Amino acid sequence: MKTSLVILMMLFFACKEEAPKGWKSWVVNSDPIFQGQFSLVGDPSVLKESGKYRMFYTGFDAYRNPQGPEICQATSQDGLTWSNVIVNDKVEGRMLNASTNNWSNAHETCYVIKRNNLYYLYFIGYQDKGGGVFGSGAVSIGLATSSTGENFVASQATPVIESSPNGLDRDAMTSPALSTYRDSLIMIYAGFCYTQCGSSITTNLLAAMSSDGITWVKKSKPIIAKEEVPWASKGVSEAELILGPDNLYYLFMMSIDEPNVIGVARSTTPFGPWDVNPIPIIKADKTFSTKGAVAPSVLIEGQRVRLWYHGATTNKLQIGYAETTWPLKN
Repeated sequence: MKTSLVILMMLFFACKEEAPKGWKSWVVNSDPIFQGQFSLVGDPSVLKESGKYRMFYTGFDAYRNPQGPEICQATSQDGLTWSNVIVNDKVEGRMLNASTNNWSNAHETCYVIKRNNLYYLYFIGYQDKGGGVFGSGAVSIGLATSSTGENFVASQATPVIESSPNGLDRDAMTSPALSTYRDSLIMIYAGFCYTQCGSSITTNLLAAMSSDGITWVKKSKPIIAKEEVPWASKGVSEAELILGPDNLYYLFMMSIDEPNVIGVARSTTPFGPWDVNPIPIIKADKTFSTKGAVAPSVLIEGQRVRLWYHGATTNKLQIGYAETTWPLKN
């Protein structure tokens, strides 16, 4: 009996040491919650208002040449069962047309906020040459607005953020996400550099500041270094920044390492230093996410923290879901 007690105590302390230092664990749905019209349904941006959820996501236009991504929208009453917004378009739920502006005909990885009774839809855009975001030349971040949450139109003829010729976003940018910092808006996005940046693609989470959501000033340094993230040796990408009820910033991000996983960190500012959860919160261990868990979108609803993302397989993207309780760290 005494020997068994010693063994149990050893097992207890071993498990305690393996725990992620007070971070909460997450419950992850085994099945996708939304599959959409075509095989490409990813990059969710979820907004809640008046008991209704809006999910803007990267959909797919199978009817144009070349085929490629477009921004679509689905709605839900509970955040789990979704239906595409009814539109007069062969692409279900499409929010932006290829002719939205003169600098892009493909749109993806969007983020939506509502300010002053107006919906701001930020997206990346490019002239699609059939190679997607990394094979089509210049990639920029654009803005479209709507008073209803549908029928978005370009707010201006040019992008709100363009790549810097000598910057860490010189070759591509994806996945804008917004929060507030002091009296300003902060946008974080993934910047890509693969020309004159060494032998491989360099990816960083970058930031820009704005007072009006239209004119943006870039920060010169990444907001987090890959050396800070033990589960992402190649760096992180596609992130969301949330200001929590505790006035701390929570950075949800995915690893560049494949298969991609999603993790979280927190800080007193959007620029760190970061207290990083040492293990991922969502792994690539579901049948719909064998190639990766990608692009988190997060809402904190009282004592409930909800996360939508997309899971990738060899030939399909679908929206997955996970949740935990607040606070994220005890």
